[in-house]
Amino acid sequence: MGISFLKFKAYILAVLVATVLLLISLFFGIRSGKANAQARIVYETADQLVKGLDNFFSDQDRFPDSAEFANPDILLNYFSRLPYNVSFGAACSENFIYKRAGLTGYQLDFCLTEGANGYLKGWNMLSVQK
Repeated sequence: MGISFLKFKAYILAVLVATVLLLISLFFGIRSGKANAQARIVYETADQLVKGLDNFFSDQDRFPDSAEFANPDILLNYFSRLPYNVSFGAACSENFIYKRAGLTGYQLDFCLTEGANGYLKGWNMLSVQK
């Protein structure tokens, strides 16, 4: 009877350990998936911003200044939606920083919670000069 009870306790302990390990792996898997999804959204939005800024340049022969970039009435002519902040981690308190470098150039900084499409985790820079 003592051996059977010990086997039962060992079985219960093994089930509990397996359950804890499963829950831990689920937690980290979900967290990783969320970070990857956020990074993909930021990267795809940055790609759309580049296309919209190219359209602005085609129309205006210049890139928008910072005030125009922040003005939805102007930007919505070139973008289907404005960029928004999707990252809430300490590494990426915001996602996009736009700086015009003269009339024919700009720098777009964007922050990724995970690496995506060849860009690294953290701040990345796209620089365009026409």
